[in-house]
Amino acid sequence: MKEYKTIIFYDVTRLISRRSSPIASGIDRVDIKYLRYVLNKYGTACNFITKIGSQAIPVNRQLAVKLIETLEKTWFGSKDRDLDVARDIEMAGLSKTIKGFQGPFGGRVKNLSVRLLWKHFKKIIFLNDVKEIKKTLPNKVQCFIRLPNIIIRTIAFFYAFLSLVISIQWLGILHFYLFNKRWFQQKKLDRYMKKNENIQKVYIVCSHHGIARNDSLLTAICKKYNLHVIAYIHDLIPVEYPEYVRPNGTNQFKNYLSNLAQVNANFIANSYDTAQRLMTYAQKNEWQIDTVPFTYPPYNPKLIKKRILKNPKEQSLNNKHPYFITISTIEPRKNHLLLLHIWRNFVCSELSSIPHLHIIGKRGWENENIIDMLSRCTAIQPYITEHNNLPDNQVLNLLYGARALLFPTFAEGYGLPLIEALSHGIPVIASNLAIFREIAHDIPEYIDPLDGKKWKNMIINYSQKNSIIREKQLKRIQYRNRYATEAPSSECFADLISQIINRKAYKNEIQCYD
Repeated sequence: MKEYKTIIFYDVTRLISRRSSPIASGIDRVDIKYLRYVLNKYGTACNFITKIGSQAIPVNRQLAVKLIETLEKTWFGSKDRDLDVARDIEMAGLSKTIKGFQGPFGGRVKNLSVRLLWKHFKKIIFLNDVKEIKKTLPNKVQCFIRLPNIIIRTIAFFYAFLSLVISIQWLGILHFYLFNKRWFQQKKLDRYMKKNENIQKVYIVCSHHGIARNDSLLTAICKKYNLHVIAYIHDLIPVEYPEYVRPNGTNQFKNYLSNLAQVNANFIANSYDTAQRLMTYAQKNEWQIDTVPFTYPPYNPKLIKKRILKNPKEQSLNNKHPYFITISTIEPRKNHLLLLHIWRNFVCSELSSIPHLHIIGKRGWENENIIDMLSRCTAIQPYITEHNNLPDNQVLNLLYGARALLFPTFAEGYGLPLIEALSHGIPVIASNLAIFREIAHDIPEYIDPLDGKKWKNMIINYSQKNSIIREKQLKRIQYRNRYATEAPSSECFADLISQIINRKAYKNEIQCYD
């Protein structure tokens, strides 16, 4: 099948919202890596778009590339976050708010609105008594004004306006709205689409965010610009496990999938397990969608290995006690509470050598019980260390010295920490989930996430220096890393995109001949 000329519109809504975040989540990592590969493959044919309110706004190419490079350096490198990009995005009108906007006179404008301006001026505009109007002016001016009322009213109005400009630096906001008006950006997108109306256009979203969350907006731009939609699905957790997401998360995700199905989007899943779940959900809702292909999220251990500190294996020598590590956002779905209760049991049972536990991940939502255990349970505090903003290189150095990665989660869409640990030769003790068996086969130790006793015994066994069970898993890992061929997932993703694009263009071409 021949290649068809295509224009790509990649949704960067999530990445823009994460512009100031020092640490990347799993979806963030996949989103930015696929974006980088699409950008490298399609070059200038790859454009960027974002959702602001109920509008689809194009993103300046230079600014988008700068954002990508900055996030890559912050998340995967060793550099601190760059707030200049966040400011540039806000000045370009790509942020919902202007909080923290740096005005041209160096002041910081916060929480300004037209209401403040109107509240200040309405006293002058609607006052009928000239004496009251004069009171709004300085005392030195009031004493010698002998002018008609209309002139006094005008002087008072301009004086109030000038005082506002000086006191709250209104010129900064004026600059923001005059030179970065979203209306001009929308017209620019219209002109670009009209210029390329005969070329196939594809909208790609890999983040569960963006334009597809607004049904009317997605339908409108697909119809207006003749866009074909491709969506990458990470999991169906909000639908299958609503108790583990934010209160409105389930309805938002259902609407997201429904909106995509209404515009006949092509889906790509992150695993066979997710693809099957999505197909089942589509059949349940009587959606007519094509067979869902899948490609695993990108991960290159050789590239990551270059960024770790020197002699990472010395990390285990620097720790007097054996330790375990768990990597995930602190939320109920990840089942941190099970591990904390196990460590409390270690203390109560007076275990001779209590291993340490390093919890790596930011604090999420609905986690009050977990936070209470971490902050108020003094018995386990000497053995538990929490890391909320640990860079990748430090995570890997900590991982290299661990006895095992603990992953007692209740549900997952993929499980990047598991793949990362195995790729670096670290044993894994994980929940008995179908997705884990799909991507890791029989290498890790699988335990039911509710079987606390078995988890406790396995942790005790792995904490011993001469653990036979741990040695067996290390041999399985060595065999995997030596003979297994890692699929180039980024290339697979790009190939799937090309196949879908060409198949769609070919069908349209046949219809035209018919």
